[in-house]
Amino acid sequence: MRDWLAAHPGITVVSRAPAGPYAEAARSGAPAAIQVADRRHLLVNASEVLLSVVARHQTQIQEAAGQRSSLGIVSPVPIQTPPLSQRSENRRKRFNDVLHLQAQGLPILQIARGTGLARNTRRSYLRAGTFVPNRRAPGQSLLDHHRSFADVRWQEGLRSSAAFHRELQARGFEGGYDIVRRWVARQRESGPDYPTVRFAPSTRRTTRLLASDPTRLNPDEHAFIIALCETAPEVRIAAGHVRAFTDLLRQDDPAGLDPWLDAPAAPGLRGFAAGLRQDLDAV
Repeated sequence: MRDWLAAHPGITVVSRAPAGPYAEAARSGAPAAIQVADRRHLLVNASEVLLSVVARHQTQIQEAAGQRSSLGIVSPVPIQTPPLSQRSENRRKRFNDVLHLQAQGLPILQIARGTGLARNTRRSYLRAGTFVPNRRAPGQSLLDHHRSFADVRWQEGLRSSAAFHRELQARGFEGGYDIVRRWVARQRESGPDYPTVRFAPSTRRTTRLLASDPTRLNPDEHAFIIALCETAPEVRIAAGHVRAFTDLLRQDDPAGLDPWLDAPAAPGLRGFAAGLRQDLDAV
């Protein structure tokens, strides 16, 4: 990038990723050009910072997902952690290697050379502080749109798969009997006194929901976010800061940036705010 800019001296504005090697390349390759921090990269970086905060609260995500929005109770179903895949085991080893090198006092650049990890991966490991396996949410089911009704009927004592299927069909359910039979089997396995077990959204989907306009969430999503923010104050504070920052960008409000930077930041956002200050002119 530096060499390309130096070969094109007529460039007067450089739109780039915030700070880091791109900023240095722009300064050395086009010192007279105005540097502008790219809005897309700012939004992505803010989202990734929130993602790292969310990733540290897997237990609270499970608890919030188990909360019944229709009945207002929390599922006491114990959380079973599945064994890690070989890919996750390899990722955990790399994570531990990064923390070990940092504990020895090695600089970031030397850690990068020693592990071969990309800069953003290395930073996310150090920022997280604890290993969190990647977790994918299960696929959607035709029963999802009728889950609230099925939950209530289960609580009322209905246990017959065939009866469930008939009642759901009367409400417009287009899925087959096997979908209902498997759902009833899962309910039975969870225990007679337990409410319905809800699948927890993935870490990335949870982050998207937190960063979204609350008025655009459906009732189940809104109930999940409310429950999560109640059980994880750090997530609530970080999400509020990130939404305020994205509003500044989307509303083109430069006057609001200094007050946002001066406000006490959530622990997980302090590094992000410090980076913005270092690159303030471009931002």
